[in-house]
Amino acid sequence: MKYNILIPDLLTDTLVEKKVLGKNYKITLTNPKTFKKLKDNYLKKVDGIMIGHHVRLDKNILKKFQNCKIIVRYGVGFDSVDIEQASIQNIKVFNIPDY
Repeated sequence: MKYNILIPDLLTDTLVEKKVLGKNYKITLTNPKTFKKLKDNYLKKVDGIMIGHHVRLDKNILKKFQNCKIIVRYGVGFDSVDIEQASIQNIKVFNIPDY
């Protein structure tokens, strides 16, 4: 089984992430503009999200991630994630300030 990881940010590649996560993860890289155009059918299949500071995950967006189990914020703070909504959906939220 492969886990679907979404990275909706300004990264240009996912070499480091693929090396760290391994073969059991399918990583989808989008930019913030493309992220807004992703279909709900895709979003409900995402298992995890990695974000920087270019994308905000508010209540309405988080509700579309029906299968999401984890959000990793690379950078300082959690201000781009609706922590309350993530908690309601039982999504664990972490940050890595030194990513």
